[in-house]
Amino acid sequence: MKAEPANRLRIINEGKLKAMGISADVTKRYLDHKAFSPRHDTILVEALSRLGGARGREQFLAAALSAEDETDANFFTNTAQLLRAYHETASPIAELHRVGGRLTVAQSKGGAALVPLPIDHLMWTDAADRRAQELKTKYRATGFKGKFDVWLTGTASVLARTRLAARGMTVAEDVGKRVEIID
Repeated sequence: MKAEPANRLRIINEGKLKAMGISADVTKRYLDHKAFSPRHDTILVEALSRLGGARGREQFLAAALSAEDETDANFFTNTAQLLRAYHETASPIAELHRVGGRLTVAQSKGGAALVPLPIDHLMWTDAADRRAQELKTKYRATGFKGKFDVWLTGTASVLARTRLAARGMTVAEDVGKRVEIID
């Protein structure tokens, strides 16, 4: 795809989004979004297209429309790649759920819920505590068996790992070193 001009990438991405059942309105708004470059678009759309028949991809793109800058665009692009990697290496994803704005939780066919976090280091803060508790008490997707897999591109503090484990959340660190994540 490196050799393709931006207008050709747009056509390719439009076709993939249409094949996923993404509405024309969301497709246009996403592909016209100022925070996402054609490179971001291509990586993110390819990752979502590799989720097979997973439902909820349009919700993910709607959340991505909240991106304000390149940092946000990188967050959503890397989240999509973590979703794809989990789908291909751990358990197929059945459905994506938007939780509390930008956070995506992916319900796997195997019963676990993936929480993809493309961050450098997860510290245990009051906000992390509230979000983890909210997930533990409120997340009830079809097929969910009570186990959360938290995938980080970076690391977690000892306290964060301990507190998440106490809530039934398994933390996988440095996932970006084990699966393909294009910067």
